[in-house]
Amino acid sequence: MEIRKNIEFTAYSATTEGQEIMNFTARINSDDPTQLTYYLGIQNQALYKENRAQAKSDQLAFEDAVYAEQDKLIASKEEEK
Repeated sequence: MEIRKNIEFTAYSATTEGQEIMNFTARINSDDPTQLTYYLGIQNQALYKENRAQAKSDQLAFEDAVYAEQDKLIASKEEEK
């Protein structure tokens, strides 16, 4: 059996009224941080169309957070070598 350790990020984009527009999930393999799995899903197509700029802004912020963590993990692995 092989056990893998992953770091998972989850978030969602919402309207100012709190209605969920999109959700985001990313997993980084902590043994090999170059391995990243990323999912996004539109929860409400009509709200997404009305709030596309907000959803895209939130998506970029989520990606920035995930990639920053991935970069830290990659650097840490390089230092271990």
